[in-house]
Amino acid sequence: MRAILVEESTPEQLPRKLEVLISSLAEDEARRSDLDLSHDLLVVVLYRLMRESGFTPLCTSPMDCEDDKKKVDWEQEFNPRQLNSSLSLPCNWRRQYGSLYQINFVLNPVVKEYQFRLLVVPSGDFLIVNIIVDSGVGGCVVPARSICFSIWDYIANPRAQTAALKFRGLRGLSMLFKNELTSPVRSAVLTYEGVMNPSLQGVPDEIKLKILKFLDAKDVISVSCTCKSLYQLGRDYSVWKCLLLRDFHCGTQEELLQNPDYWRREYVARYKKLIRRTRHFESMLPDQYHVPDVYYQMMASSRPVEHVFPSTFGQ
Repeated sequence: MRAILVEESTPEQLPRKLEVLISSLAEDEARRSDLDLSHDLLVVVLYRLMRESGFTPLCTSPMDCEDDKKKVDWEQEFNPRQLNSSLSLPCNWRRQYGSLYQINFVLNPVVKEYQFRLLVVPSGDFLIVNIIVDSGVGGCVVPARSICFSIWDYIANPRAQTAALKFRGLRGLSMLFKNELTSPVRSAVLTYEGVMNPSLQGVPDEIKLKILKFLDAKDVISVSCTCKSLYQLGRDYSVWKCLLLRDFHCGTQEELLQNPDYWRREYVARYKKLIRRTRHFESMLPDQYHVPDVYYQMMASSRPVEHVFPSTFGQ
């Protein structure tokens, strides 16, 4: 099957659209050194990864670049079918003839006031890749994100006869670029603007609460430490009610249902009581005996032994 995404590339073939973009560099190949040509090749790959992540370049032809700051007229020009159809590089993508690369992108019509600048700075055998977000007035302030890597980790032979043989390890580059740059930036902007997106922060709170109820108490606390919104959800009474009834098999107490802090405090109290009782039992055994960790769990619940309670809880 023909590769569609960059991460599906093999030594035999690349995605067709990436091959077309690389072929556009052929006329400059003779004038470029191996180092500069390697820089060009990797920037083309990064451009394609931006397109795969849902970003659209502001201009793809000289006619669109009379004004470098021109915005896309989404009402007339945006077409989802054309999102990944462009087979040409934006004009002026290579600034100062290879000493700097810059391409401006937008995300989608919902957040059309944001611009995303892909800025790539070559430094010998390394590339410093940055994504800088221009949020306009009143938009989400997103810190610039950067990565740095050796070009020879992903370039095999810049002058190979076929496009696929020029590269190696493109799957790793795709994962690094998307995980460290495009996904966090896109998620931050869309979440701030209230647009659902494929991230934990981008789903409704009701879905997050359902996810938390499937976790162990230790994992709920860990998730709660990541950000303010998840901290608030991690203290929701419905989560700790579910954990308490699941892990300790206690009945409901109707008179306390309205106290949002009861379930969490009750869970912590029962867990501490369990630990004290088990440690007292362990202290009565001869030194050569050791109570396995699973015993702590078995005393509290009839759930499978793979479930292990956390060792500490904060109030």
